[in-house]
Amino acid sequence: MVQAQLATAVKEPTKVTGEKYLLNGNQGSKVSTTVEKKGDMYSVQIMVSSDSHAAGDLSICWGTYRTSPAKWFVPGTIKLPAGSSRDASTGGVVSKPRKAGEGVWELVIDVPTKLAPLFVAFQLQGDGQPELSRGGHRFAVPVGMTAGRVEPLGASLASSEGQTSAVNFLVRSRGAYSLSLILARRQQSGSSSKPSGCLEIALDPAVNRTGDLWHVCVQGLKDLSTLCWAWRADADVAWDGGGRFYPGQLMFDPYAATLASVQLAEGVNVVPPKKAAGLPSNPPATMGCLVSLVEEFDFGSSKRPDISPETSLVLEVDVASFTSSSTAQDEVPLSHQRKFLGLLGRLEAIRATGATAVMLAPVTASAAGRGQLGRAPISYFAPDIDFAVGTDPGAAARELRQVISGFHNAGLEVILQVEYCFTGEGSDAAPAPVSLRGLDAGVYYRSGSLLNCGHAAVRSLVVDSLRHWALHYDVDGFCFVNAETMAQDRHGCVLDNPPLAEEICEDPVLSALKLIAWSGDDSLLPRGGERGFPHWATWMQRNTRFSRDVSAFITGVPAAASGLATRITGSADLFAARWDGGLPGGLAAGRRPAFGLNGTTYLGKGTLWDQVASTVPEDAQPPAPGKLSQHETLAKTLLLLALVSQGVPTFPQDVLEDERLARALTALHQVRRTFARQLTSPQFETPRNLRWHGATPGITPDWDGVAPSHDSLYLAYSVNDPEASAVYVGFNPHHYSISVALPEGLPGAKWKRIVDTSFPAPHDVLLGAGAGEPLLGTHYEVPGKAAVVFAAAPVPAAAAVPAPRGPAAL
Repeated sequence: MVQAQLATAVKEPTKVTGEKYLLNGNQGSKVSTTVEKKGDMYSVQIMVSSDSHAAGDLSICWGTYRTSPAKWFVPGTIKLPAGSSRDASTGGVVSKPRKAGEGVWELVIDVPTKLAPLFVAFQLQGDGQPELSRGGHRFAVPVGMTAGRVEPLGASLASSEGQTSAVNFLVRSRGAYSLSLILARRQQSGSSSKPSGCLEIALDPAVNRTGDLWHVCVQGLKDLSTLCWAWRADADVAWDGGGRFYPGQLMFDPYAATLASVQLAEGVNVVPPKKAAGLPSNPPATMGCLVSLVEEFDFGSSKRPDISPETSLVLEVDVASFTSSSTAQDEVPLSHQRKFLGLLGRLEAIRATGATAVMLAPVTASAAGRGQLGRAPISYFAPDIDFAVGTDPGAAARELRQVISGFHNAGLEVILQVEYCFTGEGSDAAPAPVSLRGLDAGVYYRSGSLLNCGHAAVRSLVVDSLRHWALHYDVDGFCFVNAETMAQDRHGCVLDNPPLAEEICEDPVLSALKLIAWSGDDSLLPRGGERGFPHWATWMQRNTRFSRDVSAFITGVPAAASGLATRITGSADLFAARWDGGLPGGLAAGRRPAFGLNGTTYLGKGTLWDQVASTVPEDAQPPAPGKLSQHETLAKTLLLLALVSQGVPTFPQDVLEDERLARALTALHQVRRTFARQLTSPQFETPRNLRWHGATPGITPDWDGVAPSHDSLYLAYSVNDPEASAVYVGFNPHHYSISVALPEGLPGAKWKRIVDTSFPAPHDVLLGAGAGEPLLGTHYEVPGKAAVVFAAAPVPAAAAVPAPRGPAAL
């Protein structure tokens, strides 16, 4: 394409002194080229050293190109060397070099700087066949650009001089035969709808490729904040070799930290037919934007709260739905709904629950796919532009950083959910390529739309993207959705010590953050998931066994009490050390109970009310006077189960969307904090006087599920702490009320009701001055699906009744 198409993007290049390229010919010649800027001209010097050409028989056929190495053009503004002639067969010029020594010839071509960037291509001609480079290509010399560096991936600032900059572009593609860089200027919001012009530079494999890396450094670029780039990759389109190339369509750089939608001229971006169905004939192209190289965000005094897992409570939030729900209407301005900034409007509602962290559902650019919320990532570096209020390319990144800073100032951690499993680039049956798939599907994908986390290139991509969010967004941790993919090699074989998982937890930046594995299918973890995700005593984990065993218990499955008791006491089967059985260190090392995140429902997996509705039959007995329905009772019981269990209680956003649940969560969380010493021991080996109880005095729970009594499913436990207080917690999974006997507490102390989830607010949770009256007698009626908490404070020494002194004292 002609240089006028990007007149505003490519200006006078920065000074280049002696850029040299050494190339070998396929007939033994040695070719050395040097590019120097002299005023308004680039001087391209070609030196040929060869014994294969007789004196006087060598000529050089040359031309220039950008988009296609096969289509040469020589503009009239280039002054031809003396004795040159046009070559109709190539579209180039044939020039006679001067002899510069024995077996050495020299040709100098002056190119006006206003034509750059371009390649000066040439081939040597003698008595025999034209001599090409050793790779079989015509020789090519970059002018107004350089070969570029082989790190870092993506776009990086190479130099800056005045108003112009040199930018290095680097992308990975093993299967591509040819690769082109496309530069385009994004139009300002509200400007003409005329398509943006673009400049396309076809990279030369001999100059711009090192192994699987393609690189070029373009000089003289102005106004990087609106300049965008993408790649066009071409190769064998037959799918037998694993390639899925779409040479007509532009692919954005996988390492682009900011994306923009750019309307290009007709024919520049041609999407595959299967994807084009229902789209306009010339859809906008998604391109990376260089604004990330020039725009910085000042976090000021904002710092990570660094909250201990033992005192954490996590709320799981989706940006779009959480900021646009009916509950959010009064808190979030209309312009901020479904946007990052809308989260700040709900900050106080989050803090009111006592939450310490917000876990954001994936916020990177995404498309329809098999992800958690029906969407899957198409980028692992760029925030989704749909979540931005502003319309400029840097708005999404800037506003997300603003939210993270605001949350940190409020004492809240921000944990990002990330998914390195399914992507939004479709499958072979329904391709939707926009980046990885069109650049090198054979490397990036294992099958269909499944990311190949076992490949070294993908492992680098994953770690680099995590470091990007940690260093440039100051996030506090990551929750890895469908984490089982990271425990498999490139063929899908499950590994005990997967290198990606180990590299993440050993990384000096990432290891300081909260790393949470969330498996979608535990059977695809090592040893069938028996010991959870490979962790090296560093990884935390969404405890899917917690939700499984809670569900079994509340639905009345016999013997479910045993599993629930394990979850309440921290899931030692997953987190306690176990060095028997020949387990590797990644599975055998011990973790604290707080390394598990406990929740009964998850965002995107149904609400808490959905879980209740699937458990309580419609014909459940009506509530007693002054009591709640079993639906409401069970909802609060589920909240309490997560809060009294050892681990990090985790709740989806729907708990905040219901005023009753939000109030209950706030109150019950206070119970957890008040009795943390008794309920949430930091270590498995922490000594606690913990005892398990059934409904009948002196009887333990029915662990084996064989007792025939009407109260056999009841589960309770007590913890006596003479220096604090005794606590009794009981759960009734039956759909009817049962009378339970409370055990003997601390000497001289009376049990007081703290929680009964069957009562309406504010009588369901009684703390402090509002604590319940001492229990009369030894029994308490626990309604169906309800949970209760009793506490007994030790009798102060001064108030204790003195012991009898014997007959002599009478």
